Amino acid sequence: MFAMGIIQRRTPEERRRRRMQQRRQTQSRQPVPPSVSPPPPPPPAKSWSDFFIYKGWNLLPIDIFTNKGLYYSMCFDYPTFAKRYAHFMNFHTWIGSRQTIRDQCPHVLEIQKEAKEKYFLNQRLRFQFKRLFSFYLLKKLQLKNDVDPITLEVAVQPVYVYDHSTRSKFCFEAKELLRDFSTRLLTHEDLFPTPLFLRNPLTNARLHLGQLLSIYSQIRAFGQMHWTLECLQDARFKMALFSRDNLRKLRLSALRDLMKSPQGANFLLDFIEAQHDILNQPFDVKTYEWALRTNKCHSMDRIRSWKSMCYTFYELEITVEDVFERQSKMSKLTPIVLNLCSPCVEIQMVRRTHRAPKL
Repeated sequence: MFAMGIIQRRTPEERRRRRMQQRRQTQSRQPVPPSVSPPPPPPPAKSWSDFFIYKGWNLLPIDIFTNKGLYYSMCFDYPTFAKRYAHFMNFHTWIGSRQTIRDQCPHVLEIQKEAKEKYFLNQRLRFQFKRLFSFYLLKKLQLKNDVDPITLEVAVQPVYVYDHSTRSKFCFEAKELLRDFSTRLLTHEDLFPTPLFLRNPLTNARLHLGQLLSIYSQIRAFGQMHWTLECLQDARFKMALFSRDNLRKLRLSALRDLMKSPQGANFLLDFIEAQHDILNQPFDVKTYEWALRTNKCHSMDRIRSWKSMCYTFYELEITVEDVFERQSKMSKLTPIVLNLCSPCVEIQMVRRTHRAPKL
């Protein structure tokens, strides 16, 4: 009834090959469904002239480019003039540095030179059209304010801020607009500069690069200028670059403003207390706090010396980068600070004789 025999087991490798063979046979037997259409044919390749028309930055007629290599020397897929010109000059330098290319193709440099001339001719034509179009847009703008919003008077030295997005322009006094710019660029928190972006004082809208260039040229034409705006122009109107290159100037300006502001009393009080702790001298908190927050002792020699010493210490910390040099200069001021840390008898006498105002 049963056939007796030896059962042979296949190895894992043989089983894997058998599964792959069965899968190939099964897949090959499946018919192609009628709904599947063949892939579309590739689009026809455009000629170099069609590709040249597609480039929006070109304004010259195609008839100028009699040489196909001249076109390819100018056809760069970059959105701005600066990137296209940088790519052109890099490619021109690369061609000129290859001796084999110059020997095999001596006409390459001539093509590159001709392409450069046509390229600048095209750019001059674009700039003229842009200038004409800008004049046309300026005639369509509407003046939003007749008087300066800060002085509420007619501007003697008018500076116009153009906003093409809203088709409007704004008029400001050159001196007041410059003051607003310098105030925002010199904004700080204690001794940490935090310059703010330049804005339109009437709408509080952020000014873009074109508006900043126009405002800068108008303010400079009237002879009104501030070092912050000049440094911002040197930094190409980039706030991060402006803050990095002028960090010392901004910190010194913040120190001067802080010493003159109402918060300067607390700042000076902390400095005096720190110097007393460093020299292990007793500190009369109430007497100095009363002296700095009233106007009775600001003209005294001790308070004026403390202010001068505080400014000198922080000025050395800002301007001197070398730690050892800064410490050596500060150590020379230690005898003066030690003399100022002596008991403030004169301030205590003024405080005793001072009578509080009656309510």
